[in-house]
Amino acid sequence: MFLYVPLILSFIHRASADLVMEYYGPPENYVELDNLIASSFWALGVCSCVGLVCNHKNNIPIKVEPCEHYDYDEKKSYYKIEVKDKMKLEKLKKDLNDMKRVIKTLEEEIEEDEIEQFNNEHKIETVIPYYIKYKFGSGVVRLKENDKYYHGMTVHDKKKYMKEFNHRFFERIDDKKINWVLGTKDHNEYCCNCSFDQDNSKRRTVYDVYQCNGHVLDL
Repeated sequence: MFLYVPLILSFIHRASADLVMEYYGPPENYVELDNLIASSFWALGVCSCVGLVCNHKNNIPIKVEPCEHYDYDEKKSYYKIEVKDKMKLEKLKKDLNDMKRVIKTLEEEIEEDEIEQFNNEHKIETVIPYYIKYKFGSGVVRLKENDKYYHGMTVHDKKKYMKEFNHRFFERIDDKKINWVLGTKDHNEYCCNCSFDQDNSKRRTVYDVYQCNGHVLDL
């Protein structure tokens, strides 16, 4: 009898592998009720058809209407979206891509405003005169903070390479060349006032990490 056990187990494995979990979520053409675009289209679709509003309403290539759907045991409300005019659907797609581009621009403007506000509050200057940029080594001075100039990473860099990142830069310790604003083959050449960051250099095999200690411009 024990000879049949592996065979039985193989059948069980095959059967379980063929099982597909049944999906009880909403259909692909449903969106949440708080979707701004869907709710705007729905509101425009049900409003009174008067003048300019009527023209915009007639140009909408989709039909949006509230509905309910059971997600497993829970009944939820959604907007159901269906095609009303296939010919105008491509135009809507282009318009949405244009809106994505505009939204990205607005986000960048907000980020710039936030950076400017942060810099003002913390006495940070990021526009460095060219004659100062390379005055304290081959590395580029990236900001002035509290009357000192610094090389290395800044709080505004999107990619942080370590927890304590401010004013850090990297020295490549293998034989390969490096072409990177934050990297060098000689830390003393890159920055004339830096110190070895032992904690951030641990377990790194290609780079050592150094911290710029700041530079004061002698007048």
